Amino acid sequence: MTDSLSTATGEAGGNRSKRPPQLNGLILTGGKSRRMGQDKVLLRYGGQPHLDFLFSLLRPHCTDIRISTRADQVKNGERSRYPATVDSWGDIGPIGGILSAFRKQPGAAWLVLACDMPFLDFDTVSQLVVSRNPGVMATCFLRLDNSHPEPLCAIYEPQAYEILVHAVKSGNHSPRSVLQHASVHGIVPASHETLNQVNTPEEYRLAIQLLAQRDRS
Repeated sequence: MTDSLSTATGEAGGNRSKRPPQLNGLILTGGKSRRMGQDKVLLRYGGQPHLDFLFSLLRPHCTDIRISTRADQVKNGERSRYPATVDSWGDIGPIGGILSAFRKQPGAAWLVLACDMPFLDFDTVSQLVVSRNPGVMATCFLRLDNSHPEPLCAIYEPQAYEILVHAVKSGNHSPRSVLQHASVHGIVPASHETLNQVNTPEEYRLAIQLLAQRDRS
């Protein structure tokens, strides 16, 4: 992590006198779900399609909300119900979805969520938005020892586009790696568990159990 990363638990640094760019929402759904054995977009939690829940998290904060998807998925079942941005960068993972969104609306900032984070809640997303610093490339949560940026629950400002393009052209397809070496505003989540991802059938079953316990408490 470079010295350019700042850490906060609430308010962002930087100059907020200027109106920040429009904030849009992007839910990444273009993965191949190999470890899960089925499309993670189709998973339900608490009887609700998870995409519906993620849209509800973004709706209070974002002007335009879209899913990122591959061309062969855009009319595929659950995805067909949502506005979509088709990945135009090929098979390079989440960074391609983020770049494709910027290519469509380069003047906007994008609040990016992975589709496999079932523990996300309104408070976590609100913390991210309130802590936003438009003066840096991205505002993101920090994981583990508070020095590892989480790229799939983060706000990417318009200036991130050129930085991400340069990374891809240099052979770096890892958004986490890009954030580790860029000027970002890092914040500590109220609960690290809200950022846990679900990638296997075993993790899915456990997530359902944990969410049911949380709802009963």
